[in-house]
Amino acid sequence: MAGIAANTRRLTALPERLTTADQRDLFARMQAACPAIPIEIEKGARKLAPAEKHRVERNNCENPEIYPIWPYREVSLLRPGLLAEAKLAFKTRKSFLPNGWGYDSNCAALLGLTDEAASILQTKAANSNGGYRWPATWGPNFDYQPDQNHGGNLLETTNLMLLQGESGGKILLLPAWPKDWDVSFKLHAPNRTVVECVYRKGRIESLGVQPESRRKDIQCSLPLPAEAETWR
Repeated sequence: MAGIAANTRRLTALPERLTTADQRDLFARMQAACPAIPIEIEKGARKLAPAEKHRVERNNCENPEIYPIWPYREVSLLRPGLLAEAKLAFKTRKSFLPNGWGYDSNCAALLGLTDEAASILQTKAANSNGGYRWPATWGPNFDYQPDQNHGGNLLETTNLMLLQGESGGKILLLPAWPKDWDVSFKLHAPNRTVVECVYRKGRIESLGVQPESRRKDIQCSLPLPAEAETWR
């Protein structure tokens, strides 16, 4: 349901030139029919639930209650309506999956849990198989080797720790990046936006945003360079 809600929300936001009237009607009806993200109470606190009703026992290592965080981003720093409930669901998840297709670190970054995202990222980076000269021969983890899911999640985690954005909205800069990690990056954000940043010794040394009109959408807990100092 989180997936249908997320996808229909994006589909209904498409320019009318890309869809037909019948398609727009279908997307709107599907969006309206989606139930709310299920919530359950644990020790007096609300958290995301796998479903409105479900068994306690599980048959595999999936954590469906955190799907609304990743991959669907229905709950995140940019969509914080159920942020406390999402953090508790993540904290109390049944399976901890730092390697392979496990997406714990993606969720941690989207929730702004910097320490946990960084810790899992380091675990992922150390997952290289010593039997191979190529360091990106990840695994063995789950299904095969080299584990491309592992490498993909490693990159996704890094991106989300550095930059998060939504189409037409805010762009969060360094939302889950450790204060003592220096970094220089160039990443793409929604709406054909490119962000370049150099962060060293606890401060943002330079920031470039293209197009310039999107600079006003950049949000960061750290002071940003003055506009005149932006471009290198």
